[in-house]
Amino acid sequence: MSLGLAKQRPYLANKPWSILAKAPGEIDISIMEPIGTDFWTGDGLTAKQFSEDLKAAGKVSKINLLVNSPGGSVWDGLAIANTLIAHPARVTSHILGLAASVASCIVMAADPGEISMSESSALMVHNPWSSASGDSKEFRKLADTLDKVKGSMIGMYQRHSRLSTEKISALLDDETWMDAEEAIENGFADTVTEAAAVAASVDLSRFKRVPVSIAARFSAYDSDESRRRKSRLRTMERHEMDIEDSRRRVMAMREIESANMRVPADEQRRRTMAVRSAEVRKWRREFEVMDSSEFHHQTLARRDRELGRNQRPTFVEFFADGLRRTIQL
Repeated sequence: MSLGLAKQRPYLANKPWSILAKAPGEIDISIMEPIGTDFWTGDGLTAKQFSEDLKAAGKVSKINLLVNSPGGSVWDGLAIANTLIAHPARVTSHILGLAASVASCIVMAADPGEISMSESSALMVHNPWSSASGDSKEFRKLADTLDKVKGSMIGMYQRHSRLSTEKISALLDDETWMDAEEAIENGFADTVTEAAAVAASVDLSRFKRVPVSIAARFSAYDSDESRRRKSRLRTMERHEMDIEDSRRRVMAMREIESANMRVPADEQRRRTMAVRSAEVRKWRREFEVMDSSEFHHQTLARRDRELGRNQRPTFVEFFADGLRRTIQL
C-alpha cells in the first residue's frame, strides 16, 4: 500500500486513533483513546469508525495493532475485536502503555503468539458493568446480560490463555492488574519489548483497585482537567449561540417597533388593540376548557361570601379582573 489513511484523510494524522501505511500490504493501527463515544467530550473510537476506516485501508496482509487505552464501551470493543479476527490479515498486538477493560479484549484479536507488551505497560481485566432503572425484573434481565457479556470476554481471553474459565472469571471478579511478566505468566501476552515513549494520558479514576505503581505511571496527565476544559469550551459555544439568538430576536423586535413608529398614531392604536384582542380570545378559550373543579371552587367561594366568611379570590376572579382591565385599556 503506497498511501495510508492519514495521507488520504489528513484529519486522522492528528487523532489518537489512526491507520498508517507502514509497508506495502502492512498497516499500523494505533488506538490511543477510550473505546466508544465519551459522553462528556465526544472522544473515543466506535466500532463503526473502526470498520469503515479498516475497509478503506484496502487489501492488507498484516496489521500491527498498537494500544494505549483505558477501555470503554464493551459492545464497541467486542465488535472491534471480532472485526479484526474476521479480517484475513495476520494481526499482531502491542501494548504500549495500558490495555484495560475491553481494550484488553481488542488486544486478544491478535494471532497466536503475536501479543507483546512494553516493559512499563500494564493490562487489566474486570467484569463488565452497567446501570439501569426499573423493577426487579429489569435488574434480573440486566444481570443475565452482563453474565453473557462476561462469557464473551472470557472467550476472547481464552484465544491465548490456557487458564480455565473459572480462573479467568476469578481474575475478572478481582479487577486484576498485570504487568508484562504477570500477563505472560497468565497467558495474556507472549513477549516483552523495550519501553515505548507514550504520553500518559489515561484516566484511571473509574477503576477500583489500581495498584500504586501503575497509578503513579499514568498520573502525569490530568485527564479530568482536560475533560473539564472541553466541557467549558462547549458551554462557551452554547452561550455564544444563545447570545446570537437573543441578538436576532432583539433586532427583529426593533424592526417591528421602527415600522410602528412610521405609521400614524391611530394605526398604532389599532395594531395594539388587535394584539390585545387576540390575547383576550385566547384567554376566553382557556377559560371555556377550564376544569370544572374551578367552577365548583367558585361556587363555594360565593357561598362563603354570602355567609360572611373570609375567602381568598379564586383564579376565575383574578382572570375576570385582568380581563376587565385589559378591555379598559
